[in-house]
Amino acid sequence: NFNLEEAYDLLVNDGVTNHTLEFYLSLSNAQNNTASINSIYQNTRLTEEVFVRVTSDEGCVNVSNFFIRAVGANLGAISAMVTCEDSDGIANDGHGEFDLVAKEAEIRTSFGLDASISIRFYSNEFDAEVEQNEIAQITDFISPSTTIWVRAEGGTGNCRGIEPITLTVNPLPQPILELEYIICVNEPGNDSVNIDGGTFESYNWVNVGTGASIGMSQLITISESGDYQLTVTYTLNGVSCINTMPFEVLSANIPEFATDPFTVTDLQENNSVGVNLLFGTVDLGDQEDYEYALNSPNGPYQQSNRFDNLSPGVYTVYVRNINGNCAIASKDVSVVGYPKFFTPNGDGFNDQWRLLGVNEQFQAGASIYIFDRYGKLLKQLGPTSPGWDGTFNGHPLPASDYWFRVLLDDGRSILGHFALKR
Repeated sequence: NFNLEEAYDLLVNDGVTNHTLEFYLSLSNAQNNTASINSIYQNTRLTEEVFVRVTSDEGCVNVSNFFIRAVGANLGAISAMVTCEDSDGIANDGHGEFDLVAKEAEIRTSFGLDASISIRFYSNEFDAEVEQNEIAQITDFISPSTTIWVRAEGGTGNCRGIEPITLTVNPLPQPILELEYIICVNEPGNDSVNIDGGTFESYNWVNVGTGASIGMSQLITISESGDYQLTVTYTLNGVSCINTMPFEVLSANIPEFATDPFTVTDLQENNSVGVNLLFGTVDLGDQEDYEYALNSPNGPYQQSNRFDNLSPGVYTVYVRNINGNCAIASKDVSVVGYPKFFTPNGDGFNDQWRLLGVNEQFQAGASIYIFDRYGKLLKQLGPTSPGWDGTFNGHPLPASDYWFRVLLDDGRSILGHFALKR
């Protein structure tokens, strides 16, 4: 393949750049301006005559000729180039940086080529043959794994050879690390994290905060929170590639209830429980580090430490640190209340009336008294009693309103009423 435009300097006076060249395979075609051929031309014979029609800007025309000949040239095999994937922020995109300037110097040394021999690089063999689309940026040429071509030439027509160069991009070693690891600082046995860096040739674990290396092996145990990084080395195709991966170790704390663990609002239409934890001086984190659930360690959890619209009863409150799988703290809380009515008809629903949220754990000494509307004492209950079945001396009482009085262990005295429905 020939680029016939390269004959320009042989056909036109020195320094003239505004002439137009058209090429033909016969003199008559050139003279008559018919059946021109493309300037990128593949020869049909070893030595072949080409005719050219040269036109100036002023419209003057002249016809000339020259010969093209394919010259046997074999520079010799050129060693492959291997580099590591570039750290351009796009992991595993397969692109690497190649220094073709250094490669040019290597080629000159290997084949004894002096400065009079031009060496140029092209992305494919055809471009190298016709000398078009030369790779311009050769200091830091960015490319995936591929084959490029080099053309060595000394003077017009004195081709030394066109040879391929294999470019190989080694992938960067990729340690499989989590972005975050959790240690539970007040939970023995879970207050450190063991990390496996993967299988590589070398390792360097670094505490970024101090800049100190903390390990050179595949496995490491870390017991302090902070920013860390792991640098690993892996050799492929004779080239060692290095990669550094950052990660963070976070501290999580087992929640610890305050001395007064709950703020309870009960015996209301909207009962609520607020959860009180230790913070600050005990160094157990901030309020926003925790989340809360009722009656199940699996949640659902909420970020608010307040539960509203609670029915009377006994609840188990679960608290966990949002940063990890540390132990979950739990504690029971009582919300005192009572049903507004009951229906002792033996259907298994609302057959007894009882005070809710009291048992052997909460308000264990509570006294509960039930009266009719005239103040007659009908029944006295304890906190563990199944409740009142709506009878007096074994006889069912009529549907009506009944009153109760409760004396709780915490000193509260409660007076209220409910309905018995038949």
